This record gives sequence, structure tokens and C-alpha cells, in this order.
Amino acid sequence: MLPWKIKGNDESENSFTCINPDCTAPKTKVSFQAPEQFLESPVNCHNCGGKLGWKSHGGELYFLKSTVGSGMNGSVYKACKTTPNGFEEKYVVKFLRRRGGASIKECRRELTREVKSLQKAYEVGARVPRYIDCYFPTTEEEQNQYNNFFLVQEFIEGKNLTSLLQSRREKITEGNKVNNYFEEKELFQYLIDLLETLHLLKQQNILHRDIKPQNIIQRSIISDKQKEAGGNKNLYLVDFGSSKPLEPGIENERHTKDHPRTPLYAPPEILRDTDLEKLQLDRDRYQSLIGDFNSDISLRKHRWTRDIYSLGITIFDLLIEIPRTISYRYHPSHKEWSNWMSELREKIPNLYPILERMTRFYPDERYQTAMDALVEASAQAWYIYGDREGEDKSWLFKEKLLNDLSNEETQQTINVLPQKQQKFVRASQDEIERKKEEIKRQKIERYSKYKRPENK
Repeated sequence: MLPWKIKGNDESENSFTCINPDCTAPKTKVSFQAPEQFLESPVNCHNCGGKLGWKSHGGELYFLKSTVGSGMNGSVYKACKTTPNGFEEKYVVKFLRRRGGASIKECRRELTREVKSLQKAYEVGARVPRYIDCYFPTTEEEQNQYNNFFLVQEFIEGKNLTSLLQSRREKITEGNKVNNYFEEKELFQYLIDLLETLHLLKQQNILHRDIKPQNIIQRSIISDKQKEAGGNKNLYLVDFGSSKPLEPGIENERHTKDHPRTPLYAPPEILRDTDLEKLQLDRDRYQSLIGDFNSDISLRKHRWTRDIYSLGITIFDLLIEIPRTISYRYHPSHKEWSNWMSELREKIPNLYPILERMTRFYPDERYQTAMDALVEASAQAWYIYGDREGEDKSWLFKEKLLNDLSNEETQQTINVLPQKQQKFVRASQDEIERKKEEIKRQKIERYSKYKRPENK
């Protein structure tokens, strides 16, 4: 028998979480010293008898350590895996929420969609968690309440932007009347990082559809080597539970509104009738304002502007939190919205025009692709922080992005870009060529150094 010991809410090495909703002490963790045979043994909660080990289709056994978060798509836990040498803690297990009596088949389709999106995004270099494994019950097991759908991902160490904002807010002194939680230069970098990810998602025909501060993690510095190099603080986009892989020419390209999303960050054209009822808004009035932009045809045509809109609102929210009275944006001249935007214009004059275009009420007035916004944001940041300062080349495009820019799919070529952006592109090209020449020179030097002198 395994030696059980109640540990309260302490997160010790072998302390695990029970997620059975009927458990008499659901927040209590159970700690034990695992014997050798434990690696192949089922382990149950001391309080309710529910299982603590979750076996994936790959045959690995995962244990939940602590809660990471919970939302419309499910609950997420930091987890560890059993190995012959003990426990390996670098995983996240996400349990999918079964909504409205959804069938096993429907839940499996939802899980497959999220897995597919994660895999495709990770393979092309998007900053998203690496997919590892999953589990879904068979139809015969449907009546067993403990057979949950879950997927296993890489654990991204760091804070989401909501937590980061809270930390910044706590550090603001009373004498700081400006209350800028983030500097404009920092927000430029955040925006560019995330637009690069959206661009890569578009190349794989993936819509995220739930971009918000809680779903963006700033990766922590995790090693001395990274710290010496300035740290890895890239932003990672997580929670692909609402994502939609699009395959041109088949039925699933149809844009749908019937899925979980966060109204505060969602564009106005996807408001549902139920949303309008909650707001006590007249459906005919809303329809007269939005026109046919919420039709399936228009949503499909402007589908890539949706994530762009949500990202723009997310960046705005970091600077000045959106008043929670603005839960839906249902009018292009919403007074409270306009007042809030005027305040933002004063705080980030260089970044504001880009974010304003990303978040326009009508989708045909926004940037139509992430690349459109990315090239303008990068050029503006380089002009302010790079070109003027002379030595900062970090804002310039790398070779892949430069190649993507001139790709026919972006519908852009260098000769039709505004003058500032053309200058930025030429500077990026020059820097790429300079680096290639430098590599070539170094190779020649190494060859010359080790080449034997000829015998005379």
C-alpha cells in the first residue's frame, strides 16, 4: 500500500492535485513517496478515490501539480511525468471543457482541431507551446465521468500579460501621474513579436480567434546563458481551443461565430443575437450599422482581420486598462470608446496610428493581413529607435520575413510601399547582405589561417 500523507496546499515534490468535482477536499493535494512499482500502478486520491495519474495515448503517466488557469475552453494544470529516474516537470495538461452535453465525437473533433493547429504552428516556427500528446475516451467509455479529454503541451515558464500588467501596476509609485505601465518602445516590440506569430499562423491557414492578454505568455529567463545574452523574453501565444484551421475549398473554411470567445477583445462584426439581447440593443439598429459584415461571406473575406483586431485591443489594454463597462463595441462612434482612445493617442503617439487601424470598427478598414501591419510597425519602430540611433539593427526584417513580404500571397511588393517602409526594406536587405559578406569573410580567414604554406 502506498504511504499517503495529506499536505494541504503545499506544492512539494510528490504533491498532486485531484480534479474530481465531487471530491470532499478538491483543493487538497496528496503527497507520498513513490515506490518503484508506482511507475506502473494506478494512484487514487486519498479523499475521494478519484485517479491522480492521467495516462495519454502515448502511454505516459502524468500527474497534476498545480492550477495554471481556467477558462471557457477548459482547465490547465502544470504537470509532471513519471520516468525511471523520478518525475520530470516541464509539462502542461489541458482538460477540455465539454459544453452543452457535447458528444464524444464532437469533443474528439474539437481536440483534434486544437492539436492540428498547435502542430502546424509550431512546425513553421511560431512561438506557441510544443504539442506532446493527448487522450480522448472511446464511445463505450462515455458514461465514465473520469474519462476526460486532455492534451499535453510544453510548459512555458513565465507570466501572461494580465499577470505582468498587475505586477507593473503594483510597482507604480503615487508620484507617477502618467501611470504608463509599459513604455511605448516595449509595446512596439510586443506588437511586432505577436504580428510575426500571426503572420506564421496565416501561412498555415490558422485563425486563433481568442487573442487576449491571458493567452499571451512572456517567457522568463531560464538560464544564466540566456541571461547573459539578454534573456529570452519573446511572447508566446497559447490556448488554441478556439482556433480554426482553414483549408481552402472545403466546408470548414466557412467562418462561424458559435464558439467560445472573449467579447471584450472580439471584433464587433461577430456579435451574436444573444449578445445583443444582453445589451438590450435593437438587432435592426445594430444590423444597419454593421451592414453585411457579419454575414458568412463577409466574415470569410475579412477573416484575417479578426485576430489583428483582438491583438490591437490587447496592446491598448496593457497601456490603459479598457473600462469594463465597454464589454461590447457595437457602434463606430461609441462615446466612451472614443474618450478612451483619445487618452491613448496622447500616451503612445507613434504607435497609436497602427493600433487604431488594427482596431477599426469596420473590417474592410483594418489591415487585411498581419504582414500589412507588421511591415508598418517594424518600419516605424526602426525609424524611431533604430535609424535615428544608428546602431540598433534589431528592428530590421530577417531574411525569411523579407522573402515573405515580396511573396505574391501578401499582395505587396517593395515598389508600392510608402517611402518610409521602402527605406526600411532596403535597410533590411543591406543588413542581410552585410551579414552574408561577414560570414563569407570569416570563412576565408579561417581557411587562410589553417591552410598549409606551400613548399618552396
